[in-house]
Parts: sequence; structure tokens; C-alpha cells
Amino acid sequence: MEQVTPALAALSHAQGDGGEGTSSPICAIVVNWNGWRDTLACVASLLALDEGLLQIVVCDNGSSDGSVQHLQAWLAERDHKDRAAVHVLALAENRGYAGGINAGIGWAQSQLGVRQFWLLNNDVEAQPGALRELLAARARVPDAGLCGSVLLEWDAPLQVQAVGGRYCRWLGVGRHDTTECGDADGVYKIRVSNKTIV
Repeated sequence: MEQVTPALAALSHAQGDGGEGTSSPICAIVVNWNGWRDTLACVASLLALDEGLLQIVVCDNGSSDGSVQHLQAWLAERDHKDRAAVHVLALAENRGYAGGINAGIGWAQSQLGVRQFWLLNNDVEAQPGALRELLAARARVPDAGLCGSVLLEWDAPLQVQAVGGRYCRWLGVGRHDTTECGDADGVYKIRVSNKTIV
């Protein structure tokens, strides 16, 4: 598992959202495939955040290990507030990570009216204040098309796993960027086609 620091995974927003910030609901999209134990730890860490206005959609990518049943049973034991904040979207087949994310975003837009998304792997746990710090970083760069976070190694939480990523369009592959080069505010800025990625 990875730990997600205060400056979390990925927050994406629809263009023209007007920079709603924390007064607008945020939806965390978590993709699961045969990993319900990690997913439960991830969702529990999200529910423990004190930022409020957070909806969680768990997209199950056609798991064969009973993940949907385990998630639903765990939710049934939670209080009403937690049950209302978590939605399990069971997909019939494995659409891959991007397909699961896209299904979750589409469902959340149509069913919850959400316009800001926090895209997470199921093997992360959010540290207290993580979403608040991510939103603050986005507010410092209002034209950001995407905000990301610093990922720390699970077993060595002082060791940076990645501060971002690089994608080679020609080869169709990506890789983590481990170069620490943030500004005085700890914000890492990359320009891509007139949009800033923080």
C-alpha cells in the first residue's frame, strides 16, 4: 500500500467550474479489482477525514473474490452518515483502471451532480488533512487542470515514491517522477498544453 500525504492523489475538475473549492462537493473515485481488503482500508481513511462534503464511489471492476459483497457487508455495519457517503458501483467486467475511473466519474456526474473528483487507487490511505491541503494547493493555482500529490512509500513514510508522473505519448508508457522540485509553498507546477498540472 502507499500512503498519501497532505497533497493527495489526483483531484480533477470539470472545465469552467469557477474554482468552487471546499464549498462544492468532492467525489473520491476508488477502483477495486479483487482487492477488497485494501479498498476497505482506503475507504475507512477517506471517511475519517474531517473535510466534509466528500462522496465516495467505489467502482468494482468485475471482481471474482466477493469484493462487492464484502464492501456491502462492511457498509451495512457503518453508521447512516457513512453509508450515505459511499456508493458501490459494480461493473460487469474488468474495464481496467481508466475504464473504472471513467465509469465512476460518469455515474457521479449523473447521480450526484458532482463536478470535482479525487481519483485514487484502492491501495492508498489518506492522511488527516490530505484533501484540505490538496484543495488549498489547487486554490493557489486556479487554472490548474489537474492536481496531484506526493506519494510516500508505505513501509518507509519519509521516503518519496513519486511527486508526479511523466507520460511518453510515442511509447504509450508512463513512469513516476521522483524529483523533488516544489516551490516555496510545496506546489509542483508543470505546464501541459496551456493547462497547469499542480
